[in-house]
Amino acid sequence: MGSQDDLEREAERAVQEKRYWDAEQILIGLEATASPFVFRTLGWMNEMGVSSSPSIERAIDYYKSAIDVGSKRALADLGVALSKASKDAEAIPILRKVSMEGNLSALYHLSCALLRQEDARSRREGMELLKEASDRGHLIAERDLASVEYRNRPSLQKLPSYFWKRLIISAKVFKLYIRDRYSDNLY
Repeated sequence: MGSQDDLEREAERAVQEKRYWDAEQILIGLEATASPFVFRTLGWMNEMGVSSSPSIERAIDYYKSAIDVGSKRALADLGVALSKASKDAEAIPILRKVSMEGNLSALYHLSCALLRQEDARSRREGMELLKEASDRGHLIAERDLASVEYRNRPSLQKLPSYFWKRLIISAKVFKLYIRDRYSDNLY
Protein backbone atom coordinates (compact mmCIF):
# COMPACT_ATOMS: atom_id res chain seq x y z
CA MET A 1 0.00 0.00 0.00
CA GLY A 2 1.36 3.44 -0.98
CA SER A 3 1.71 6.64 0.96
CA GLN A 4 -1.28 8.85 1.68
CA ASP A 5 -0.26 11.26 -1.09
CA ASP A 6 -0.06 8.39 -3.58
CA LEU A 7 -3.48 7.13 -2.53
CA GLU A 8 -4.99 10.62 -2.76
CA ARG A 9 -3.55 11.00 -6.28
CA GLU A 10 -4.96 7.61 -7.23
CA ALA A 11 -8.40 8.62 -5.89
CA GLU A 12 -8.21 11.91 -7.79
CA ARG A 13 -7.30 10.06 -10.98
CA ALA A 14 -10.21 7.64 -10.42
CA VAL A 15 -12.62 10.58 -10.05
CA GLN A 16 -11.27 12.19 -13.23
CA GLU A 17 -11.75 8.89 -15.06
CA LYS A 18 -15.27 8.60 -13.56
CA ARG A 19 -14.38 5.45 -11.64
CA TYR A 20 -16.30 6.72 -8.66
CA TRP A 21 -16.66 3.43 -6.82
CA ASP A 22 -12.88 2.93 -6.87
CA ALA A 23 -12.29 6.50 -5.71
CA GLU A 24 -14.81 6.14 -2.91
CA GLN A 25 -13.19 2.94 -1.64
CA ILE A 26 -9.77 4.61 -1.53
CA LEU A 27 -11.11 7.73 0.17
CA ILE A 28 -13.12 5.85 2.78
CA GLY A 29 -9.92 4.01 3.66
CA LEU A 30 -8.24 7.40 4.15
CA GLU A 31 -11.00 8.99 6.29
CA ALA A 32 -9.06 8.38 9.51
CA THR A 33 -6.20 10.57 8.19
CA ALA A 34 -8.48 13.64 8.50
CA SER A 35 -7.30 15.08 5.19
CA PRO A 36 -9.25 18.08 3.83
CA PHE A 37 -8.89 16.57 0.33
CA VAL A 38 -10.51 13.31 1.46
CA PHE A 39 -13.45 15.02 3.18
CA ARG A 40 -14.06 17.51 0.35
CA THR A 41 -13.94 14.83 -2.32
CA LEU A 42 -16.28 12.52 -0.41
CA GLY A 43 -18.56 15.52 0.15
CA TRP A 44 -18.54 16.34 -3.56
CA MET A 45 -19.25 12.71 -4.50
CA ASN A 46 -22.27 12.65 -2.19
CA GLU A 47 -23.50 16.07 -3.31
CA MET A 48 -23.26 15.17 -7.00
CA GLY A 49 -24.83 11.76 -6.52
CA VAL A 50 -21.88 9.69 -7.69
CA SER A 51 -21.09 7.86 -4.46
CA SER A 52 -22.43 4.36 -3.80
CA SER A 53 -25.22 5.79 -1.61
CA PRO A 54 -25.40 9.55 -2.25
CA SER A 55 -26.83 11.87 0.37
CA ILE A 56 -26.82 15.66 0.59
CA GLU A 57 -26.84 15.31 4.38
CA ARG A 58 -23.70 13.17 4.25
CA ALA A 59 -22.12 15.72 1.89
CA ILE A 60 -22.84 18.47 4.42
CA ASP A 61 -21.23 16.38 7.18
CA TYR A 62 -18.12 15.76 5.05
CA TYR A 63 -17.80 19.46 4.22
CA LYS A 64 -18.09 20.32 7.93
CA SER A 65 -15.36 17.78 8.66
CA ALA A 66 -13.14 19.36 6.00
CA ILE A 67 -13.66 22.77 7.61
CA ASP A 68 -12.83 21.31 11.02
CA VAL A 69 -9.45 20.10 9.71
CA GLY A 70 -8.59 23.44 8.13
CA SER A 71 -10.03 23.59 4.63
CA LYS A 72 -11.00 27.14 3.69
CA ARG A 73 -12.46 26.05 0.33
CA ALA A 74 -14.89 23.66 2.04
CA LEU A 75 -16.82 26.62 3.46
CA ALA A 76 -18.05 27.51 -0.03
CA ASP A 77 -18.89 23.84 -0.67
CA LEU A 78 -20.85 23.73 2.59
CA GLY A 79 -22.83 26.85 1.75
CA VAL A 80 -23.78 25.52 -1.69
CA ALA A 81 -24.76 22.10 -0.28
CA LEU A 82 -26.91 23.73 2.42
CA SER A 83 -28.58 25.86 -0.26
CA LYS A 84 -29.25 22.79 -2.41
CA ALA A 85 -30.77 21.10 0.65
CA SER A 86 -33.02 24.19 1.10
CA LYS A 87 -31.47 24.92 4.49
CA ASP A 88 -31.42 28.61 3.68
CA ALA A 89 -31.23 29.85 7.27
CA GLU A 90 -27.85 28.11 7.61
CA ALA A 91 -26.73 28.66 4.02
CA ILE A 92 -27.31 32.42 3.67
CA PRO A 93 -24.72 33.64 6.22
CA ILE A 94 -22.10 31.23 4.87
CA LEU A 95 -22.80 32.09 1.24
CA ARG A 96 -22.81 35.81 2.05
CA LYS A 97 -19.35 35.52 3.66
CA VAL A 98 -17.87 33.43 0.85
CA SER A 99 -19.40 35.55 -1.92
CA MET A 100 -17.89 38.68 -0.35
CA GLU A 101 -14.52 36.97 -0.81
CA GLY A 102 -15.19 36.78 -4.55
CA ASN A 103 -16.61 33.27 -4.99
CA LEU A 104 -18.93 33.51 -8.00
CA SER A 105 -20.69 30.19 -7.37
CA ALA A 106 -21.48 31.26 -3.80
CA LEU A 107 -22.89 34.54 -5.15
CA TYR A 108 -25.20 32.64 -7.49
CA HIS A 109 -26.39 30.23 -4.78
CA LEU A 110 -26.87 33.14 -2.37
CA SER A 111 -29.12 34.82 -4.93
CA CYS A 112 -31.14 31.60 -5.27
CA ALA A 113 -31.49 31.22 -1.51
CA LEU A 114 -32.64 34.83 -1.15
CA LEU A 115 -35.12 34.46 -4.02
CA ARG A 116 -36.73 31.54 -2.14
CA GLN A 117 -37.45 33.75 0.88
CA GLU A 118 -40.93 35.07 1.62
CA ASP A 119 -40.12 38.73 2.28
CA ALA A 120 -39.91 41.20 -0.61
CA ARG A 121 -36.65 42.75 0.64
CA SER A 122 -34.78 39.42 0.46
CA ARG A 123 -36.24 38.67 -2.95
CA ARG A 124 -35.18 42.08 -4.29
CA GLU A 125 -31.67 41.51 -2.95
CA GLY A 126 -31.68 38.03 -4.51
CA MET A 127 -32.60 39.49 -7.89
CA GLU A 128 -29.84 42.11 -7.63
CA LEU A 129 -27.31 39.41 -6.74
CA LEU A 130 -28.52 37.24 -9.63
CA LYS A 131 -27.89 40.17 -11.98
CA GLU A 132 -24.46 40.71 -10.43
CA ALA A 133 -23.55 37.02 -10.86
CA SER A 134 -24.74 37.22 -14.46
CA ASP A 135 -22.74 40.39 -15.11
CA ARG A 136 -19.64 38.71 -13.66
CA GLY A 137 -20.01 35.82 -16.10
CA HIS A 138 -21.81 33.02 -14.23
CA LEU A 139 -23.45 31.06 -17.06
CA ILE A 140 -26.32 29.57 -15.05
CA ALA A 141 -27.12 33.01 -13.60
CA GLU A 142 -27.23 34.36 -17.16
CA ARG A 143 -29.59 31.57 -18.17
CA ASP A 144 -31.84 32.20 -15.16
CA LEU A 145 -31.85 35.92 -15.84
CA ALA A 146 -32.77 35.28 -19.50
CA SER A 147 -35.68 33.16 -18.29
CA VAL A 148 -36.87 35.93 -15.96
CA GLU A 149 -36.51 38.46 -18.77
CA TYR A 150 -38.63 36.24 -21.03
CA ARG A 151 -41.40 35.97 -18.43
CA ASN A 152 -41.40 39.72 -17.73
CA ARG A 153 -41.35 41.12 -21.28
CA PRO A 154 -44.83 41.78 -22.66
CA SER A 155 -43.55 41.81 -26.23
CA LEU A 156 -42.38 38.20 -25.86
CA GLN A 157 -45.62 37.20 -24.16
CA LYS A 158 -47.61 38.36 -27.20
CA LEU A 159 -45.90 35.94 -29.57
CA PRO A 160 -48.48 33.63 -31.15
CA SER A 161 -47.03 30.27 -30.33
CA TYR A 162 -45.17 28.44 -27.61
CA PHE A 163 -42.66 27.28 -30.22
CA TRP A 164 -41.53 30.82 -31.07
CA LYS A 165 -41.23 31.80 -27.42
CA ARG A 166 -39.04 28.78 -26.67
CA LEU A 167 -36.98 29.41 -29.81
CA ILE A 168 -36.11 32.96 -28.69
CA ILE A 169 -35.05 31.96 -25.18
CA SER A 170 -33.24 28.87 -26.48
CA ALA A 171 -31.27 31.02 -28.94
CA LYS A 172 -30.14 33.32 -26.13
CA VAL A 173 -29.14 30.40 -23.91
CA PHE A 174 -27.34 28.70 -26.84
CA LYS A 175 -25.43 31.91 -27.52
CA LEU A 176 -24.35 31.99 -23.88
CA TYR A 177 -23.39 28.32 -24.07
CA ILE A 178 -21.19 28.84 -27.11
CA ARG A 179 -19.54 31.90 -25.57
CA ASP A 180 -18.79 30.15 -22.28
CA ARG A 181 -18.21 26.60 -23.46
CA TYR A 182 -14.86 26.39 -21.76
CA SER A 183 -15.62 28.81 -18.95
CA ASP A 184 -14.73 28.03 -15.34
CA ASN A 185 -17.67 30.21 -14.30
CA LEU A 186 -20.29 27.54 -14.91
CA TYR A 187 -20.60 26.27 -11.36
